[in-house]
Amino acid sequence: MAATFSSTSGDLHSPILSKNTTGTEKICIDDMLEKYCGEFGKWQLKHFILTCLAWALEAFHTMVMIFADREPDW
Repeated sequence: MAATFSSTSGDLHSPILSKNTTGTEKICIDDMLEKYCGEFGKWQLKHFILTCLAWALEAFHTMVMIFADREPDW
């Protein structure tokens, strides 16, 4: 994915590093993440599902405390 440098736009697709005499290349955030962290694969999917599962279980636990904590009138 080729990105062009625009000094007026502050979006994520504008390059972070500019081409200069030292030979650095223009890359945007998406390209940098893909280059140094890799693409979305099986491990990332597994991690995402386990994290969402933990959040869902915590949400159920919170809802039980909210709705089951009523004291009877007697």
